Amino acid sequence: WLFRRGRTPRARWFFPVATAGIALPFLANSVGWIFTEMGRQPWSVFGVLKTADSVSPTVSAGSVLTSLIVFTLLYGVLAVVDGVLMVRYAKAGPPPPEAPADETESDEPRPAAFAY
Repeated sequence: WLFRRGRTPRARWFFPVATAGIALPFLANSVGWIFTEMGRQPWSVFGVLKTADSVSPTVSAGSVLTSLIVFTLLYGVLAVVDGVLMVRYAKAGPPPPEAPADETESDEPRPAAFAY
């Protein structure tokens, strides 16, 4: 909002908040999905199949807990790997620019500099 009005923000809190705001779309996506799915029981059909009737007798609480722990650990490891890779590539910076080709040696047409 400040940039749209032609002013540069000078408050000390602005830049840390703006930097932290980069993660907000990812958090909003994840939290929205979690809250949407928390109340669902996709294996039960409303008005047709009761929740008590749709419980699987062959799946124990231990196997559900084990799969929950395994998936949580797996996603935790993937999140750490993703964070490490993002920091590594951010520290490395962009690749060096390529040297321009000599224009006098080639008679081929140059590609458009700007195209849709």
